[in-house]
Amino acid sequence: MKMGTIADAQHPNRIEILIESEDTELLAKIKRVLKPLEEEMRFHRGYVKIGEPSNNVLQVTGYASDITSLRSVCNGLLKCMYLCVKTFQLFETST
Repeated sequence: MKMGTIADAQHPNRIEILIESEDTELLAKIKRVLKPLEEEMRFHRGYVKIGEPSNNVLQVTGYASDITSLRSVCNGLLKCMYLCVKTFQLFETST
């Protein structure tokens, strides 16, 4: 599994996090875990959108009205994804 982030000058208040894996079942699990974040991380200065897995890539996008809010959205997303990945790895090694 690989993760990467994309930021561009045209959309300075948006960050895209791409999760790539050959294991489509793992991507589906990650999407299921992250999907509730769309509701939990919706506030007046930012929100999160979880895409559908496509071509072995899951796209997670954070939007914010300013750079400080974007930093908060990004930190929340990355912490959640780190916990997801570590939890899935823990269960894989224990079976």
